[in-house]
Amino acid sequence: MPADAINLLLVDDHPLSLAGARCVAQAAGMHVAAEASNGAEAMKALASHRIEIAVLDIGLPDESGLAVLARIRRLHPAARVLMLSTHAEEIFAIRALRCGAHGYLTKGASAEVFVSALRTIARGGRHFSAELSDRLLREVYGGATRHHDKLAPREFEVMMKLVGGESNGAIAEQLHLSPKTISTHRMRIFQKLGVGSIAELTRLAIEEGLVDRVVHIQPDGLPERRTRR
Repeated sequence: MPADAINLLLVDDHPLSLAGARCVAQAAGMHVAAEASNGAEAMKALASHRIEIAVLDIGLPDESGLAVLARIRRLHPAARVLMLSTHAEEIFAIRALRCGAHGYLTKGASAEVFVSALRTIARGGRHFSAELSDRLLREVYGGATRHHDKLAPREFEVMMKLVGGESNGAIAEQLHLSPKTISTHRMRIFQKLGVGSIAELTRLAIEEGLVDRVVHIQPDGLPERRTRR
């Protein structure tokens, strides 16, 4: 391994994705110092290894990658972060950039683009796809905002689960929080976004491009679980 090899932390809960990223990074002469499958493991790895770049999946089982990103930037500011996502929409890239990400790639990117992004970030630069770059700069630095920009990372995570048809109890179990805490998040989300029901919240999410197709609202006002994000 070269003495100047870039030290990486790979964070993804899908073993195949993790193996692919590891293989590509190592073939490019980079050093995978640690791997993690969730946010808690990622934070432990950052505390015990000298990590230059964390490659972070936006969707993790214990908490959203955006919430983990915010913690990394707060607790380990020297580490740079490249977000990986299945979401091609700029809305998620914008949130990642606002939370402090140094780059954003979809998982459909080529190995060459992945390596190029890592090298750019290691040199102190930022990497976003060409088609997103102009829009991202306008959105983040031009003052344009959407309603959901008012939400903290954890609130955004809870909102997306509510829009996906998850109950308070199910969300609490997934995020290892109490149902009361989820209820508090839900109340704050409603207040910040000016909505009074899950149906209204879902319609707002559709209008702002957070879900990629029409959600069918059931008679009880809840969205069907078929919503894809």
